[in-house]
Amino acid sequence: MGRPGYHRFWVSEHHGVPGVAGSAPTVLAAAEGFGAQPAELLGYFTGTRTAHPQVHARPAEGLAVPAFVPATGAGAEVAARVGLALVIGDFRDPAKLLAAVDGYRAAFRPSALWPRPYVVISGTVAVAGSQEAARHLLVPEARALAYARTHGVFPPLRPAADGAAAGDGMSARERGCCEEALRGHVHGTEEQVAAALAELIGASAADEVLVTTSSYDRATLRESFERPARVAGLPRRVTGRGRGRTGAGAGARPSRELTPDGQREPVPGGWAAVREP
Repeated sequence: MGRPGYHRFWVSEHHGVPGVAGSAPTVLAAAEGFGAQPAELLGYFTGTRTAHPQVHARPAEGLAVPAFVPATGAGAEVAARVGLALVIGDFRDPAKLLAAVDGYRAAFRPSALWPRPYVVISGTVAVAGSQEAARHLLVPEARALAYARTHGVFPPLRPAADGAAAGDGMSARERGCCEEALRGHVHGTEEQVAAALAELIGASAADEVLVTTSSYDRATLRESFERPARVAGLPRRVTGRGRGRTGAGAGARPSRELTPDGQREPVPGGWAAVREP
């Protein structure tokens, strides 16, 4: 994913989910009392934690590792209170997303890691030669989500059937869940997606866009990542390494070019970033 020009590589972590290969060595804190956990977690990098003093996060201890708080609502308040960057989703409810972003910026307390608010807006995006083809990319995950909501298990993705066969083997409830799972995502041609993302970025003044795309066919999925990078004018790289399992990213506003340390030069018009679960 480095070749299209994305500079940030996002890794998801899920355990015990048949349809998600995500047992990655990332650390996600999600439990009761979450508001106090970021400081404890970051203490393993700074060496200032008091719990379990015999445990050391080598070789990361002493490094200034950027920290993000993924959120869909209340987590934005935590990110603001502890002075961390915010990753906020999703695109299907722009009003809710923008309200969370406004609240985060208003309540943000500067920290050593982030002296100012930093916003990454996140959502599902599919790009293809036509809007119908882009929607087709979303069907495998939508069907898996529908199965999970009706059977309690998220299965591995399967190829998307066409036409009348699309609903084969699905109950009426599953079909309803599948249609609901398909609604509201940004999808279409390069021009359609560029316009939709430009509107979201303009409204949110986001620093980055995190695009999550999940589908069965690897070739069309890769193309879906390459198309928005091309529209954004991200510099294509000859070689590149990802920093995790699947996904990458680049600055949203207002950059297209990156300096070697990942800081963005102010080049108007850039907007793309990517994550594939």
